[in-house]
Amino acid sequence: MSIKESSSNQNSPFSLEEDCITGVEINVIDETIDDDTLSGTIYSRLLWYSHTPIEEISIMVNHGYIVLHGIVPWEYQKMLIAAMVKNTLGVKGVINNISVLAVWPKSISTTY
Repeated sequence: MSIKESSSNQNSPFSLEEDCITGVEINVIDETIDDDTLSGTIYSRLLWYSHTPIEEISIMVNHGYIVLHGIVPWEYQKMLIAAMVKNTLGVKGVINNISVLAVWPKSISTTY
């Protein structure tokens, strides 16, 4: 069945008029989350995931924009924290100022 055939169906709430669909209503939800709620949500998400050393991270929230500070032992933790924060509802942007602790493993010799 083609679109034109299905659009002529009288039981459908939608119709096709000159390549435009009518009868569709789109509701845009512009719900702003306050900074305290957003900060708590981010903190809870990071605390829940055991690979994020939350005790070394500070979270600053300003109108949905997040600034992260702190120190983590591994680069993957820095990237993981930023990704988790970016994917939190209400976050508009993230500045990741988390540093990675530069520690040489004892097995690597620095002398030649």
